Amino acid sequence: MLQSAQELEIAHLTQMSEKELQREVIEPLLKKLGFRNVYDTSGPKERGKDLVATLDELGREHLWAIQIKKFKATAKAASTDSLGFLLNQLRQALQETILHPQSKVRQRPDKCLFITPYPLAPTTLE
Repeated sequence: MLQSAQELEIAHLTQMSEKELQREVIEPLLKKLGFRNVYDTSGPKERGKDLVATLDELGREHLWAIQIKKFKATAKAASTDSLGFLLNQLRQALQETILHPQSKVRQRPDKCLFITPYPLAPTTLE
């Protein structure tokens, strides 16, 4: 059976480790999208943030908390792979202060971004 180009790309991305995905794909992509000060905060004390970055939007610099997860999201509420569980983690990421990469002052992120190499089904998003 022939796979589409998109299926091949997804297969390649999902075979990478989370660290490889972050370093080889996500960090360069964020920089191409205009994010600056992209730095790695992953580890045991990350509190929902694998990366932190800044992005100028309409003349204002926003501090972003970025979470990368290699998991297939489900709609099952009790699962650790559920979007509900993920939303709780993202909420925590927005509540925790982080060190701003330029000012070196601890502050809450302005925005949060979740990245996964897996497609999210419309039924899961509902």
